[in-house]
Amino acid sequence: MKTFSKFFGIILLSSVVFFSCQENTSDSSLVSSDQGSLLKGSGPSASGQGSITDGNWRIFTFHAVTHPNGSVSGNGVLKRNPGGAKFQFDIDCLSVDGNVAIMSGTITKLPLAPEFEGQPFWFKVVDNGEGVNAPPDEITFFYYCPPDDPECVTDLGDCGIDHPENNLVPIEAGNIQVTQ
Repeated sequence: MKTFSKFFGIILLSSVVFFSCQENTSDSSLVSSDQGSLLKGSGPSASGQGSITDGNWRIFTFHAVTHPNGSVSGNGVLKRNPGGAKFQFDIDCLSVDGNVAIMSGTITKLPLAPEFEGQPFWFKVVDNGEGVNAPPDEITFFYYCPPDDPECVTDLGDCGIDHPENNLVPIEAGNIQVTQ
Protein backbone atom coordinates (compact mmCIF):
# COMPACT_ATOMS: atom_id res chain seq x y z
CA MET A 1 0.00 0.00 0.00
CA LYS A 2 2.88 2.34 0.84
CA THR A 3 4.44 1.73 -2.61
CA PHE A 4 1.10 2.41 -4.32
CA SER A 5 0.76 5.73 -2.42
CA LYS A 6 4.24 6.83 -3.50
CA PHE A 7 3.52 5.83 -7.11
CA PHE A 8 0.17 7.63 -7.09
CA GLY A 9 1.81 10.73 -5.54
CA ILE A 10 4.51 10.80 -8.23
CA ILE A 11 1.89 10.44 -11.00
CA LEU A 12 -0.23 13.21 -9.47
CA LEU A 13 2.76 15.57 -9.05
CA SER A 14 3.96 14.83 -12.60
CA SER A 15 0.51 15.60 -13.99
CA VAL A 16 0.34 18.93 -12.14
CA VAL A 17 3.80 19.94 -13.40
CA PHE A 18 3.03 18.81 -16.96
CA PHE A 19 -0.29 20.64 -17.24
CA SER A 20 0.95 23.80 -15.52
CA CYS A 21 3.87 24.03 -17.99
CA GLN A 22 1.74 23.79 -21.11
CA GLU A 23 1.60 26.94 -23.28
CA ASN A 24 -1.81 28.55 -23.45
CA THR A 25 -2.32 28.55 -27.20
CA SER A 26 -5.62 30.37 -26.91
CA ASP A 27 -3.93 33.51 -25.51
CA SER A 28 -5.03 36.25 -27.92
CA SER A 29 -2.02 38.45 -27.04
CA LEU A 30 0.33 36.08 -28.90
CA VAL A 31 0.75 35.81 -32.64
CA SER A 32 2.53 32.86 -34.19
CA SER A 33 4.85 33.49 -37.13
CA ASP A 34 7.65 31.73 -38.93
CA GLN A 35 10.00 33.43 -36.46
CA GLY A 36 8.25 32.23 -33.30
CA SER A 37 5.64 33.77 -31.06
CA LEU A 38 5.49 37.54 -30.95
CA LEU A 39 3.45 39.89 -28.85
CA LYS A 40 0.37 40.94 -30.79
CA GLY A 41 0.94 44.39 -32.19
CA SER A 42 4.74 44.29 -31.92
CA GLY A 43 6.40 46.15 -34.70
CA PRO A 44 9.62 46.27 -36.66
CA SER A 45 12.89 44.90 -35.33
CA ALA A 46 16.53 44.71 -36.36
CA SER A 47 19.40 42.66 -35.02
CA GLY A 48 22.78 41.57 -36.15
CA GLN A 49 26.33 40.65 -35.41
CA GLY A 50 29.37 40.47 -37.59
CA SER A 51 32.68 41.92 -38.64
CA ILE A 52 34.00 44.26 -41.31
CA THR A 53 37.54 45.22 -42.29
CA ASP A 54 37.01 48.19 -44.62
CA GLY A 55 40.06 50.22 -43.57
CA ASN A 56 39.78 49.16 -39.92
CA TRP A 57 38.77 45.89 -38.34
CA ARG A 58 35.46 46.11 -36.45
CA ILE A 59 33.13 43.67 -34.78
CA PHE A 60 29.59 44.61 -33.82
CA THR A 61 26.44 43.27 -32.27
CA PHE A 62 23.09 45.00 -31.83
CA HIS A 63 19.38 44.40 -31.44
CA ALA A 64 16.37 46.74 -31.45
CA VAL A 65 12.66 46.03 -31.21
CA THR A 66 9.51 48.12 -31.46
CA HIS A 67 7.12 47.24 -28.64
CA PRO A 68 3.31 47.07 -28.97
CA ASN A 69 3.02 50.55 -27.40
CA GLY A 70 5.34 52.00 -30.09
CA SER A 71 8.40 52.46 -27.88
CA VAL A 72 11.75 51.11 -29.04
CA SER A 73 14.43 49.46 -26.96
CA GLY A 74 17.71 47.81 -27.74
CA ASN A 75 21.45 47.99 -27.31
CA GLY A 76 24.72 46.91 -28.78
CA VAL A 77 28.50 46.93 -28.77
CA LEU A 78 31.05 48.02 -31.37
CA LYS A 79 34.75 47.23 -31.06
CA ARG A 80 37.31 48.73 -33.42
CA ASN A 81 40.74 47.22 -34.09
CA PRO A 82 42.21 44.78 -31.58
CA GLY A 83 42.87 46.81 -28.45
CA GLY A 84 41.09 49.84 -29.93
CA ALA A 85 37.95 51.72 -29.02
CA LYS A 86 35.02 49.72 -27.72
CA PHE A 87 31.73 51.43 -27.14
CA GLN A 88 28.39 50.32 -25.84
CA PHE A 89 25.14 51.97 -26.81
CA ASP A 90 21.41 51.96 -26.17
CA ILE A 91 18.99 52.15 -29.08
CA ASP A 92 15.76 54.13 -28.62
CA CYS A 93 14.75 54.79 -32.22
CA LEU A 94 14.22 52.35 -35.09
CA SER A 95 13.01 53.23 -38.59
CA VAL A 96 12.42 50.30 -40.97
CA ASP A 97 11.68 50.54 -44.68
CA GLY A 98 11.61 47.09 -46.31
CA ASN A 99 14.99 45.48 -45.68
CA VAL A 100 16.66 48.72 -44.51
CA ALA A 101 16.81 49.89 -40.89
CA ILE A 102 18.16 53.12 -39.45
CA MET A 103 18.76 53.15 -35.70
CA SER A 104 19.83 55.78 -33.22
CA GLY A 105 20.32 56.19 -29.52
CA THR A 106 22.92 57.14 -26.96
CA ILE A 107 26.50 56.06 -26.34
CA THR A 108 26.47 54.56 -22.83
CA LYS A 109 30.11 53.53 -22.39
CA LEU A 110 33.31 54.53 -24.17
CA PRO A 111 36.26 54.03 -21.80
CA LEU A 112 38.88 55.52 -24.17
CA ALA A 113 36.86 58.75 -24.54
CA PRO A 114 34.32 59.09 -21.70
CA GLU A 115 33.40 62.61 -22.88
CA PHE A 116 31.41 60.91 -25.68
CA GLU A 117 29.19 59.04 -23.21
CA GLY A 118 25.66 60.42 -23.43
CA GLN A 119 26.14 61.63 -27.01
CA PRO A 120 23.70 60.60 -29.75
CA PHE A 121 24.72 58.20 -32.52
CA TRP A 122 23.09 56.59 -35.57
CA PHE A 123 23.77 53.89 -38.14
CA LYS A 124 22.07 52.10 -41.01
CA VAL A 125 21.88 48.39 -41.97
CA VAL A 126 20.60 46.44 -44.96
CA ASP A 127 19.40 42.82 -44.75
CA ASN A 128 20.17 41.32 -48.16
CA GLY A 129 18.57 37.95 -47.50
CA GLU A 130 19.79 34.49 -46.61
CA GLY A 131 21.66 31.70 -48.29
CA VAL A 132 24.83 31.22 -50.26
CA ASN A 133 23.50 33.10 -53.30
CA ALA A 134 22.42 36.20 -51.35
CA PRO A 135 24.78 39.19 -51.37
CA PRO A 136 26.36 40.06 -48.00
CA ASP A 137 24.35 42.14 -45.55
CA GLU A 138 25.58 45.73 -45.17
CA ILE A 139 26.19 48.30 -42.44
CA THR A 140 27.37 51.92 -42.35
CA PHE A 141 29.93 53.26 -39.96
CA PHE A 142 28.56 54.38 -36.61
CA TYR A 143 28.16 58.16 -36.65
CA TYR A 144 28.19 60.25 -33.51
CA CYS A 145 28.61 63.87 -32.48
CA PRO A 146 31.74 65.14 -30.76
CA PRO A 147 30.66 66.79 -27.48
CA ASP A 148 32.30 70.13 -28.41
CA ASP A 149 30.85 70.45 -31.94
CA PRO A 150 27.83 72.81 -31.92
CA GLU A 151 27.35 72.25 -35.67
CA CYS A 152 26.72 68.51 -35.27
CA VAL A 153 23.07 67.61 -35.67
CA THR A 154 21.65 66.03 -32.53
CA ASP A 155 17.98 66.15 -33.54
CA LEU A 156 17.87 62.78 -35.26
CA GLY A 157 14.29 63.02 -36.49
CA ASP A 158 13.43 59.60 -37.94
CA CYS A 159 16.28 57.92 -36.07
CA GLY A 160 19.10 59.48 -38.02
CA ILE A 161 20.32 61.39 -40.94
CA ASP A 162 20.98 59.51 -44.14
CA HIS A 163 24.20 61.36 -45.00
CA PRO A 164 25.55 60.97 -48.53
CA GLU A 165 28.78 59.72 -46.93
CA ASN A 166 26.86 56.95 -45.14
CA ASN A 167 28.56 54.41 -47.33
CA LEU A 168 27.28 50.92 -46.79
CA VAL A 169 30.01 48.35 -46.17
CA PRO A 170 29.40 44.63 -46.78
CA ILE A 171 29.84 42.56 -43.64
CA GLU A 172 32.36 39.76 -44.00
CA ALA A 173 31.05 37.47 -41.33
CA GLY A 174 27.79 37.43 -39.44
CA ASN A 175 24.18 38.21 -40.26
CA ILE A 176 21.74 41.10 -40.09
CA GLN A 177 17.97 40.57 -39.75
CA VAL A 178 15.46 43.35 -40.43
CA THR A 179 11.75 42.63 -40.00
CA GLN A 180 8.88 44.96 -40.80
